[in-house]
Amino acid sequence: MGKRIIQQARGKGGPAYRVNRKAYCHKIKFPMGEGEAEIIKLIHSTGHTAPLMMFKLKDEIGYLPAFNGATEGQKIMFGGK
Repeated sequence: MGKRIIQQARGKGGPAYRVNRKAYCHKIKFPMGEGEAEIIKLIHSTGHTAPLMMFKLKDEIGYLPAFNGATEGQKIMFGGK
């Protein structure tokens, strides 16, 4: 008797084909408010292809993919014109 084809093995969801849940601990979301935010920290996330930036907008803290040239302490604008 042969073994299962790869599609069947992935569909079963064994440990070799499951995602590491710790890799996605940072939730990416666009801020609801408008104004000037500060980049607090740049983070290497194993679950994302780009580095993430942690920003603070008023009292809201969130994560977004970092753009080219982003540095800690940099001010960025959300919303408006």
